[in-house]
Amino acid sequence: VIVFGLKNPVNFSWYHWWYFLLPVFFLAVAAPALLKVVEDKSKGTVKRVSAGLAVCYLVFIQLAQQIVVPVPNLTSFAFRLDPEFKRIVQFGRAYKKIQTFPGYETTTIGTPEIGYLGFIHRGKVLDFCGLVSPEVLEIGRLPLSCQDKAANEIFEINPKSVEKFRPDYIITLEAFGRELAKDPFFQENYKEIARLDNNWLKSKGIYVYKSMANRSKGD
Repeated sequence: VIVFGLKNPVNFSWYHWWYFLLPVFFLAVAAPALLKVVEDKSKGTVKRVSAGLAVCYLVFIQLAQQIVVPVPNLTSFAFRLDPEFKRIVQFGRAYKKIQTFPGYETTTIGTPEIGYLGFIHRGKVLDFCGLVSPEVLEIGRLPLSCQDKAANEIFEINPKSVEKFRPDYIITLEAFGRELAKDPFFQENYKEIARLDNNWLKSKGIYVYKSMANRSKGD
């Protein structure tokens, strides 16, 4: 935990898997030895207390993993604590907003973060990063002047990709859509239908947008 927590604190959340997996092995291997130290009265008080605290910590981590977040298939304790992980839960909530519109099952959702949405959405997911949507790469990224250099050049959704592919819905962290929000085509053809609080990367939240094409009376 110390190695992964201090070696790269900025991106530590990416290593939370290790933070929660290592104690599993430690609990199985170290717990018996630690309990022997606790029970051995010949050991010093500091050693016995330290061993007891170590066992409590390992048990706590295992119990924490059983705290179920109210979103299917997401049970990690970290999703409640880290705004980077929390956004994945919020994507599920954003998707529930989309589900209130008819025909959502076959719509296209544009997003720079496709993992969880790709898992729960049966329709097409347009990946603004181009990992699974190579056609986006042909448009290219925005100039570096549009990036947040202080935050290691935050990815920006290229408004041209939205104009060309016109997804039915867009779900994005505000930090990834600042240039998009300024685009005339986007302003004219999309409306905000939901916003969830999230300050990861100094964002103002997670935004859900809906295309105004083929709008109905209920829109």
